Amino acid sequence: MPVERSIEESRFAYGPGAASRQMGQPPATLHLEEVSSQITRMFEQAFLQRKGRPKPSEWVSSLTELGKMLKKCDQNLSHDFLETLNQCPWCRIEAQAGVALFPIRLPHDWQQRGRFNLGTIWSLIESIQPSKDLPELPDKSSLVSRPSNQVRSKKYKQYVSLTVICMGVMVVAVLLLFSGVSNQGVFWSFGGLLFLGSVVAAAVNNATSANKLALDAAQKRWRELEQLWGDKASLARFQSKLNELNAKEDRVSRTHCSSE
Repeated sequence: MPVERSIEESRFAYGPGAASRQMGQPPATLHLEEVSSQITRMFEQAFLQRKGRPKPSEWVSSLTELGKMLKKCDQNLSHDFLETLNQCPWCRIEAQAGVALFPIRLPHDWQQRGRFNLGTIWSLIESIQPSKDLPELPDKSSLVSRPSNQVRSKKYKQYVSLTVICMGVMVVAVLLLFSGVSNQGVFWSFGGLLFLGSVVAAAVNNATSANKLALDAAQKRWRELEQLWGDKASLARFQSKLNELNAKEDRVSRTHCSSE
């Protein structure tokens, strides 16, 4: 469903009533319950009602109040979340998405006596874990596709054409059978019908070939997406970067020890 239509029909995808609106919250997103009650009411007012949407000044005021109700994450200094929550929602979201959504915020002791504190930085690097909760690709057998209007129109025209030809053959056959037409007349009559049938059959074959090309293109695109997903979802890139950083950390540590 286009976003414009879902907004027009008040199909808000967040909150406990989303299922009743036949909507589902996108993965790796903040739950509506993970913001302040005032912000929750304003989102519902904005997307579930056709009139009386919150004014910009109301958003500014409510977001300012929300900023006073945040606490810092114990696992990631870049994460601030609602103080009434037991767990950091941003840690969950970043793990699901497989990307860091906020710039790294270093602890106050990242430098000691004006020197770079490798131990502190390296502990931050080691705290980053690869995502283990990535959504799976859908099973192709579970996907339901429907023919486009263009395909349905072609199919209907093919059906009408073949029906007309079959009826024509039967009508001519009956007329020739009871009209006493000569064998030569019968031959030319059936010849004309066969020619017309071959023309229609060729048109049907061309339409079928076009549909087959479209199907082949769609299947090729699916295979490309499967390959892309495999590359992106693989832990190989993460492990490769971690090995690279390990080598650099080891080199810096050995250089530091030798200089001392």
